[in-house]
Amino acid sequence: MGITTSARIQNGYFGRLEYNTKAKTSKFIAFGKAVIVDDICEDIENGDVFLELHFDYLGKCKKIKVLRDEIADQAFLKTLARKGGAGSKNNYQTLVDTIILQEEDFENNGYSASPVYNNLGWIYLPNGNSDYDLCYRANHLIGAQNAEYVGDYDVREYGRYTEWKNLIEKQVVGSPVLEVTLIASLAAVPNGIISAQTGIGNPIIHLCYASGKGKSTALALAASTAGKPFDGEVKEIDVNGDTKIFKSIYQSWSSTDNAMVTAQAGNRGVVTVLNELGKSLSPNMTRLIFDLSEGSDKNRLNKDLKSSISEGFTTTFISCGESSLLDRCKSKYEGLAVRVMEINKPVTDSAEQSREIVKVCKNNGGFAAPMIAKYIIDNGGVDFVMDIYNRWVETLQAEIINTPSAERFVEKFAALFMATAEIATDALGIEFDIEGIHDFLCRYDEENGNARDTSASSYNIIIEKCHINKKKFYVRHGKFTATIEPINEAWGRITHKNKALPDGRTLVEEIEIRPSIVEKILSDNGFTNIKTCAEAWTNAGLISRDKDRPTRTRKIEVNSEVTEDVYVFRVFA
Repeated sequence: MGITTSARIQNGYFGRLEYNTKAKTSKFIAFGKAVIVDDICEDIENGDVFLELHFDYLGKCKKIKVLRDEIADQAFLKTLARKGGAGSKNNYQTLVDTIILQEEDFENNGYSASPVYNNLGWIYLPNGNSDYDLCYRANHLIGAQNAEYVGDYDVREYGRYTEWKNLIEKQVVGSPVLEVTLIASLAAVPNGIISAQTGIGNPIIHLCYASGKGKSTALALAASTAGKPFDGEVKEIDVNGDTKIFKSIYQSWSSTDNAMVTAQAGNRGVVTVLNELGKSLSPNMTRLIFDLSEGSDKNRLNKDLKSSISEGFTTTFISCGESSLLDRCKSKYEGLAVRVMEINKPVTDSAEQSREIVKVCKNNGGFAAPMIAKYIIDNGGVDFVMDIYNRWVETLQAEIINTPSAERFVEKFAALFMATAEIATDALGIEFDIEGIHDFLCRYDEENGNARDTSASSYNIIIEKCHINKKKFYVRHGKFTATIEPINEAWGRITHKNKALPDGRTLVEEIEIRPSIVEKILSDNGFTNIKTCAEAWTNAGLISRDKDRPTRTRKIEVNSEVTEDVYVFRVFA
């Protein structure tokens, strides 16, 4: 049973029937050009219903797409008028009734709403049997249902997969930085499905080396795994004359911090590429790095992804710039360095290699990420990926040198990348250099492990400041000697030594420094937690301390019997 209304559409106009009681006839009164329903769409992510509408204006077909709830408010009239549509407050209800009548015709003819989606990556969708199907949203929906991607990003497949595959086999496999970058970009797919269980967040890989060494080439390669690499936006006109604006997953650091985080919303497994760090508008990138690494609203997604889409995101970030990303972070929060893997090595071997990679990736791509997603779905989904990931965690933790934060590096980067390389080898039919990737990651940790311990690195800064400001210390060679210049307030005392320690190190200096000076040095250099730093110094044997506190009681001033608590830093040859 349909709605009871006198609203009608006749001869391209909407209006209503007026009944003449004397003549017992009805007459159609037209109010304006009819608004025709072309399609009814339902967003599979949140259940929202959209109406695709068209109407005539000055002989031209105009199209709009509105959320269905918009027709429940007279503000809908402004939406129409903006594009040339007819309607007024006096005939608003008649206009809406004609739209509802068309919806009923759709239903009576057995038509169901067209499923669409706006976001990318993994999602669980109800299948009508009290269960959920695992699906992956790319340029098309991979899983048990059919749906159309109507979002903003250009993630269509383009060119031929065989061309892209041949490029990888000839120019990328065996080229260490390129291959690791490619695997890291593909890792967004498995990470999107296991991050809620592993808690590893979003790995950030930053390529920082001199200009002309292939960094932008690597970013084009990374973007081609899921979409077309291009700067900015592109406009395309479809067969109906409508303009569609596409954005690229190949993005830039030039946006504001909030805009960069917001742009990632809803991404659950597609790589994000960030070019030209030098264009960043952020004076201090510490907070931004944490936000990108963690993904906002992370707590709103349960381990099975069976929740509504939030503003959170799970991906991997591939970045490049001529300077260090970590150097752009003024605050040295503990754990900041374990969120970023910086590769300071040439990416490509030659200009010819770079040109070939860019050329092929601009004309062929968008295949790899969906192929890996389908392979994961076909082989068991979350459990399949977790089994491979956990096996690599166990293997790498037994192999990688026990440097500070090595466990976190294994979980967030190395195990994820190795699991991805293993999956991608089968899913893409490409023989990745598994051993070479493994060796690269192990060497990276060996070379950079200590640098990731931010608290311990504060030691070097303090020692450097003390040596630069040596005139502010009393210096002792067996007995006190005043500094060359008089000092109003001493920072502390430096004692020269030459003592071999049981661990093989030679102690050459002890620097006793007042806590207020240590706190100022740390604060000036972005270190926010002196307690955490002191624990790192203790664990590394860099300070001499009492059992119950990180300081010792010493005499600082010459010819004084007054004692005070000071930090005692040990300097080795």
